[in-house]
Amino acid sequence: MAPAYIEDVNVAERRCRPLCVIHSCCYNMTQGQQYEANIKWLMFLESSVPLDELFMDLHIPFDCEFLVAQQSGDVSLTEMYRVHRYQSLQTYRVSNWSSGGGFVWTDTPFVKRRGDLKGLRTRGSVYPQAPFIYCEDDCARNHSGFVVQLWRQFEYRMNFTTRYEEPSHGSYGARDSNGRWDGVIGSVAANEADVGLNVLDFGTERLDDVDFFPPLWNLKKMLYIKDPGFKSPSTRLLLPFAPWAWRAILAAFLTFVTLLTVTWHLSGTNRTPQKEEKYNLYNSVFHVAGIFCMQSNYTTPKIHSCRMVNLTAYFTATLLFLAYCDSFITHLTVRRFDLPFTDFKGVLEDGSYQVGTTQAAITASYFKTSKDPVLKEIYWKLIYPGRKNAPGIVRTGLEMICTERRYAFVASEKIYLNLKRELPCEVVGIPRAYYSKAVSLIMRRGSPFKWLFSHHMLELKQTGIIQRIADKTWRPHTREILLEPPPSVTLEMVMIIHVLFVLGILLSIVILFVEYVTCKRG
Repeated sequence: MAPAYIEDVNVAERRCRPLCVIHSCCYNMTQGQQYEANIKWLMFLESSVPLDELFMDLHIPFDCEFLVAQQSGDVSLTEMYRVHRYQSLQTYRVSNWSSGGGFVWTDTPFVKRRGDLKGLRTRGSVYPQAPFIYCEDDCARNHSGFVVQLWRQFEYRMNFTTRYEEPSHGSYGARDSNGRWDGVIGSVAANEADVGLNVLDFGTERLDDVDFFPPLWNLKKMLYIKDPGFKSPSTRLLLPFAPWAWRAILAAFLTFVTLLTVTWHLSGTNRTPQKEEKYNLYNSVFHVAGIFCMQSNYTTPKIHSCRMVNLTAYFTATLLFLAYCDSFITHLTVRRFDLPFTDFKGVLEDGSYQVGTTQAAITASYFKTSKDPVLKEIYWKLIYPGRKNAPGIVRTGLEMICTERRYAFVASEKIYLNLKRELPCEVVGIPRAYYSKAVSLIMRRGSPFKWLFSHHMLELKQTGIIQRIADKTWRPHTREILLEPPPSVTLEMVMIIHVLFVLGILLSIVILFVEYVTCKRG
């Protein structure tokens, strides 16, 4: 029998399972039989044998396909299983066979027939870590956040309840020197909990001891350092244009000065009335400077060639002014840091930063086993020397950026953004020093409910319910933090403009004084 949920699990594995047939004369020999889920079972019984009495003390696992065929006129096939060893036997007639009509199978898919866990109480190991899960008041009873709301969807769909427990060692989980896990992973691996309700990275070293739900997302893991400060305010006026652009503007200015002077001279300067403006070199410099500063002049050339130069200069200056204003405002509102490096290769070449990860080996292992020689060298030179002092949780690692000298830390971008306002200093990410990792929840290895959890996880993801839960259950103000609103312009950022304004006034006063003294002596 091909189960209806075949697309939600390993198809090849389920199709290739062997079929074990038990004859009615041997049913007494099955009392101590272990019915494994990787085998399909078909038992033939006489119709007079009551199923409840025969299987009263036998445990048929939830994920085991066990069919009983009985004949009373027609042949019926009954599916049997238990949700839990100590719960009642569940039966469901899946097919009838008659000589005239052949097999008639039920229309109810496998996932619907076994979708009800009959109020089973499960144990969930959880370590509060915003923004995915956190405590409102009492952490022993009142958890909130994305994971809790997602898990309630599972509880509603599958009809079970959960008792939340925090691990004795408060962390996601790391291996000790004996190879044993602690934290959430340790609780699930040691069968102290059925599921781990934290968003954890997929990792080959974890798959040996726990099973993962289908992936929730790919989360960005980025390298963070202490804010090195903004680019120098004294250079902000020059930032909108590249050096070659400033050189081109200077060349255009000198060209217009030259053209205005030459055209004025070649157009008959001797015939120009004495009261009209003379566009010699000295006057042309101030005339074109006024145009480039978007200032009008008190006279306009009477000669048409000079007017064309004037018009072209105004048109060019207007375009440059608009382009400069647009770029200058962008440079004021977009935070640009003087970062010591911009990617992992730069971190390695700099060599002065210690790179930290949590005690969980999954992040450090990414660098250690990477095929990229740069990442592997970062592990041995910058991560491995400080592994003994690695923080247990992400919050501690981000705080160490502020307290330790030249310390960098690898963390999930969403967790960083949630904790950003609570950190004692300004922390920034290195723009190209990141990688992505699939994350999800974990369950006890070999759990009979794995296929059912996987089915509902895929369904919740495909229908957009997971994303809707994420949008509605962030902590207060977290959505605003994640959106990263642009910072406001501070006085420090525009101080150079005020400094130039004051210097211009002082220079004007000095020139006025010099002119006054010169005229008085003359």
